[in-house]
Amino acid sequence: YEGGEFAMDRMRVLFHLRQDVYWQDGEPVKAWDSVFSYRIASDTETLFGNNGLASGSTTSLLFTADYSALDDFTVQWTGVPGFLDPNYPVNFFSPLPEHILAVYPLYDLLASNEALYQPTSWGAYRVASWEVGEKITLEPNPYYFRRTDELPAFDQVVFRFVGQDTAANLASLRAGTCDLILPDALPGTFDLAMLEMANAGTARLLPDPQPVFEYLVFNVSPADPAVAPIFADVRTRRAAALCLDRTLLTDAVHAGFVPALIQPLPAEHPLLADAALTTYAYNTTDGLALLDQVGWRDTDGDGIRQAVGIPGIAEDTPLRFTLTSTDAPLRDQLGRWITFQLRSCGMEVTLVQSPARDLLAQTPEAVLSGRRFDLAEISSATGIESLCALAGTAGISSEANGWSGTNLSGYSNPVFDAACAAARVALPGAPEYTSTRQEILRIFSDDLPLLPLFLQTRFLLAVPGLSGPDLPGGMQALESFRLEP
Repeated sequence: YEGGEFAMDRMRVLFHLRQDVYWQDGEPVKAWDSVFSYRIASDTETLFGNNGLASGSTTSLLFTADYSALDDFTVQWTGVPGFLDPNYPVNFFSPLPEHILAVYPLYDLLASNEALYQPTSWGAYRVASWEVGEKITLEPNPYYFRRTDELPAFDQVVFRFVGQDTAANLASLRAGTCDLILPDALPGTFDLAMLEMANAGTARLLPDPQPVFEYLVFNVSPADPAVAPIFADVRTRRAAALCLDRTLLTDAVHAGFVPALIQPLPAEHPLLADAALTTYAYNTTDGLALLDQVGWRDTDGDGIRQAVGIPGIAEDTPLRFTLTSTDAPLRDQLGRWITFQLRSCGMEVTLVQSPARDLLAQTPEAVLSGRRFDLAEISSATGIESLCALAGTAGISSEANGWSGTNLSGYSNPVFDAACAAARVALPGAPEYTSTRQEILRIFSDDLPLLPLFLQTRFLLAVPGLSGPDLPGGMQALESFRLEP
């Protein structure tokens, strides 16, 4: 920018509130309540406010130029000039009861009982009592707008605060004093007792997929010249994908309750419908054939392949490399399976684990952010925007951005970058919204800078007769819960 004036597009979105929704005291929920929520979230005196506490996105505040009520039931969101947000629905700020909370100075708000322990509801239930550190008891909201549909189903719902003693928590489910155990009261990885209960039919193990996917990163262009560019040739990356049984890998850590990812989006994602994308089903024969084409051959019969006439790779360099990951227990288990499977294709892999803070430190010496690795296992948010950040040229971690970029592979493709740029200005409903995003997926699946494995998944454990947590909406849709004897 060199000065002067110029025109930029700016986005405005109207949110229309239902006119039959009421707070638990009978007052209607109005647009002003949403604006009040925005004011609280954007005020610097409010603890957690600037983290997007009251909206669906932590970036909502940063890119909001104005948020105002046009009438009792219409809110207008205005973005900063030049910002077109394909995910604009998350910029609606969840209403807070202005008629109750406005009497408090904002800096006192989060210390008030009305905000913390007596929150006012417009949903299916309201708080009947809150015993700090013990339990929260809910009862039906008499003003809930779906009461005429005989919702909610229960006269009382009790949330108990328990510790992380897995044995004690599972015993409470067996004894009938608990109907549902949430993920934070269960181990982060599979516990044999949980699996035994599920297999015996005494409990239901319910996956709760998170919008985060686990994947392998190929170092396409190492920043350190001492690191051989083993995966610079896309055929080598494809061979590694073909030599990995991702279903078996996923089952090894999730016992068959979570499907492997074929693409970097869940199989049911609408963008995958009718999209012609390259897939890599487990096939070691095809994987070995690709390695032969590249020039990775077992010339001495020791089971490990060596480089034969590969540009950029010293002659006779063995196909031996490290798999780098954080020290999370899940990655230790998964890494061992990956090294075992790749060995069947003549790749000798050494698993190296370190704390994430060391791997991703913003220095050229950091193994991941400094792009000094061969193959890495890591996770990130799902979505097209995330893929563009993980594989776009502008995001390559380098000295230019203080080794803070999210593109750790060094992958760069101007056609991919152009598709990402087009997707950023294509809004839902426009024909190019789908076409640009499917083009990103097509290039991504062809060039394979990353190999998706599975969605990170938490688990809930429920008594057999409880339905609802496994439906769309999960714990956000308490009104849908039913308990059969």
